[in-house]
Amino acid sequence: MSQDRDMQPEKPLDAAKLVKAGDTEVAASNYDAAIEYYSQALALTPDDHQLLNKRGVAFLLAQRWREAIADFTQAIKLKPEQPDYKNNLLYAHLQIGYTYEQLNNYPGAIDDYTAA
Repeated sequence: MSQDRDMQPEKPLDAAKLVKAGDTEVAASNYDAAIEYYSQALALTPDDHQLLNKRGVAFLLAQRWREAIADFTQAIKLKPEQPDYKNNLLYAHLQIGYTYEQLNNYPGAIDDYTAA
């Protein structure tokens, strides 16, 4: 009896390959695609602080500030001595504050400038 080739189990995803694909997408300015690859890799390695930072940077580049803040905050919890993560978090708060300021939402701006 022959086996159906479509019935073979899928190969497990490789986090390193997903990260490399995400890096390639960031280099091509395809930030949403990069975020998707990084998210898939994080599903496999949820406590990878470097990967959280990479996805946070992709969120920053896509101007998805709040999601960037969430990733940087988690990366800092996992690796508090890493200064780059704190700098990235600061930058995200400054961007949100600036956006609020441009919209004349001064209380919102103050909140994020203060958080920075």
